[in-house]
Amino acid sequence: MCHEFIGVIDTFNKICSKGLRIFISLFFIVLLLVVAVMVSLLRLKIFLQTNFASQEIIADLLQGILCDIFLMIFICIILLWVFFIVAGLFLLIKTATSQKVK
Repeated sequence: MCHEFIGVIDTFNKICSKGLRIFISLFFIVLLLVVAVMVSLLRLKIFLQTNFASQEIIADLLQGILCDIFLMIFICIILLWVFFIVAGLFLLIKTATSQKVK
């Protein structure tokens, strides 16, 4: 499993320039943060509309916000894996077609 992951990262490094790698990484990080903040604000809005704050509701709100953040991190990791797999397939196709032409 570890060797596959290293191979996928090597493939990604071969395909993309340094600037593109930085851009893609920043894009996923910003996407993660924006979605986590939006979901947290939605939970906070629902919480404030209830007009009554008990300790159970506050604990549930904080637990929900943490769960949202961890869920977004998990989704971001999955999206990066999908991107690495697609990049690896692209490199395989590119290599196969270049060898076929020669």
